[in-house]
Amino acid sequence: MERELLELNLKQYEDVPAGTLSGGNKRKVSVAIAIIGNPAIVFLDEPSTGMDPEARRFMWNVISRISRERKQSSIILTTHSMEEAEALATKMGIMVNGNLKCLGTSQHIKNKFGGGYEIEVKLELPPKEEINAAISKLDPQLHESISGPQALTVLQALKAENLRNEVSEEGAGSAIFSELKKGKISTRLLVEWVLIEQCGNQLKEFFRQSFGEVSTIEHFQSFYRFKASNQITIGSFFGLLEKNKTGLKIQQYSIKQGSIEQIFNTFAAQENVHGQAKTPQQD
Repeated sequence: MERELLELNLKQYEDVPAGTLSGGNKRKVSVAIAIIGNPAIVFLDEPSTGMDPEARRFMWNVISRISRERKQSSIILTTHSMEEAEALATKMGIMVNGNLKCLGTSQHIKNKFGGGYEIEVKLELPPKEEINAAISKLDPQLHESISGPQALTVLQALKAENLRNEVSEEGAGSAIFSELKKGKISTRLLVEWVLIEQCGNQLKEFFRQSFGEVSTIEHFQSFYRFKASNQITIGSFFGLLEKNKTGLKIQQYSIKQGSIEQIFNTFAAQENVHGQAKTPQQD
């Protein structure tokens, strides 16, 4: 037991009743009890739940040492924390309603069930000169501020009538819509939004022509998140984006596979579609 107390940093609480310890230290005691005698299999259920980030990382390091350095015990860990699963598991399975949906390494599961890549793009904000040039095309009475009806006139002048439906509570121009409900808004604000949306539409068309089917997951102001097929190599994505970065006015971008958490949520959502109760658990 001496080794376990030292390994889990519990030596100072050696003579303290376990019931008086904090929640995090109680979990440490539970893990210490589980590993006494180097059992062949150790079962742990959410061992770091409720811990602060530092204590959680400490617990992960202890669990990792038990399985990978001692090599005397295999650990079966159940958790709802995808971060914990990826940090500790060499193999993982996703269970939904008691049914095992997949089993394998993290990378294998991402490759098979991730559904492709996620591309995050942040566009450059339009420079003042470009905004001023756009405003100069408008009637002088509209240079400072505009009302709701005048906003349509501005969209027409900027050849952006296709964005009219986006100026709604649920559309990409929800911020513009909220301001217009209050009365007038700054012309510069609307023009900047129009220029960003036009760059965004150019980016979407580029993706469509270059990569085929690409869907928009999220869009807020100059930030976009897209979903693309994994039939295209990640090198092709980087190559084309880097080559066209300036022309597309891309400030920064990243490409990644779908996370384990997203795959987990997808399996759970599929169960809900079939009318079954949602009780997901991951091994």
